[in-house]
Amino acid sequence: YIEEAYFDPRDYPPLVAWPRSIRQHEMRELGGDWYTPAMALLAPRVARRVSALYGRNVSYLVAFKRNLVKGNCANLVDEAQVKARFGSASPYGEDLSSNHMSQQLVFADAGKRAIKPPLRVVGDVWSLRFLERCGDIRLESWEHESRVLAHAHAIVGHGEFRYAFWWFEVKLDREGAYLEATRFAHRDVVEADGAWLKMKAQNVGVVWTGRPEDSFNVLYWLGTRVDIRPGIPATAPAPPVTELLNGLYANKFNLPLHNSGSPVSLSDWCPEGVFLALGHSHLDSTLPAHKNVGAKLGQTKWGNTYVMNFVLFRSDPPYAHLGSSPAFCFPTLGDPPRAGGQKRPHRRAVQQQQQQQLLPRGAEDRPEDVLCDVIQFVSTFRRLGPETLLVGYAINDCESAWFELPIIDLLRFTKPALLDSKTC
Repeated sequence: YIEEAYFDPRDYPPLVAWPRSIRQHEMRELGGDWYTPAMALLAPRVARRVSALYGRNVSYLVAFKRNLVKGNCANLVDEAQVKARFGSASPYGEDLSSNHMSQQLVFADAGKRAIKPPLRVVGDVWSLRFLERCGDIRLESWEHESRVLAHAHAIVGHGEFRYAFWWFEVKLDREGAYLEATRFAHRDVVEADGAWLKMKAQNVGVVWTGRPEDSFNVLYWLGTRVDIRPGIPATAPAPPVTELLNGLYANKFNLPLHNSGSPVSLSDWCPEGVFLALGHSHLDSTLPAHKNVGAKLGQTKWGNTYVMNFVLFRSDPPYAHLGSSPAFCFPTLGDPPRAGGQKRPHRRAVQQQQQQQLLPRGAEDRPEDVLCDVIQFVSTFRRLGPETLLVGYAINDCESAWFELPIIDLLRFTKPALLDSKTC
């Protein structure tokens, strides 16, 4: 592991730590090295059949990414460890099938406890081949649809991105339950290069009702104008890049937020067409101070020091931004040793930036004594009924956690003015 797997939110005012009153839960039933949990509610009739088979209240299909090399938390090993383990500077080859990770799918009960063993997956050749080499899987489900929609990206050839959508359908035979993977078809999705869509995208969200007669839209980025485009390939051009919404620093990079999961409708709380999304940025890329201490603080592979924002927006063009929450991070579930009063390597650069008035002062004035994991990657973002939101996330590319949040508390956290004005 890297030496610094945590960061102190007080280093980055006015970043706030998630309230401790929101209890987070670890997902450890499968052991270590299972992370990025994507959870989809099974349709009621499917859940009843599977529950009868397992003798448990099975409620979810969950996709995990799993490190196949024991102890290889892929994003949190330094260069020397990687060279010692793999004989080169990176465990990642040109093809994701060589990155020593795999996708695993399991059922989980109503308490989000994963059920062994991993599920068998059958299907046509392209579906299985993509499943073997894809990155983080996302799962979408609807009460009226017995299947679960899966989507993910893969890197093929020499760094070429591809994206795919497919259905998982739960089947039963003498050996038990398994998944059948079949191609996804919709009038708004045009295949290219076989079943792999030539779409350079990652962390996209699906804006769709799950009904074939309704339009299929994709959420790419979150900014002062939310980047939603109909169809694949998109039938509308990308909007101009809009500013970063994390609310922390003067934005010299003019970047929008990365999207995390598919947005959810707030029709029970707000006017029709108001949606909620979750975005993230990682400060090693957006904070100039980090540029002074190395390209990637702590030798993470892709990014670190994740911060998040809830974003409210209109789901009809031009997808107006209605409000954003303060930037926040989740308190770590572990009990990491404190730094003994010593400043972490990047603290000096941050303080120098504060002196240059690029950042607000006051990093030592806030009383919260919490640390956040350097990587907190949200992979589940969905409603559970009219009043609750479910969030699942990966911790440092090693472990998994989840929590449930009352939507009314989320709205108070995101945009109090909307509640005051009766907009929501």
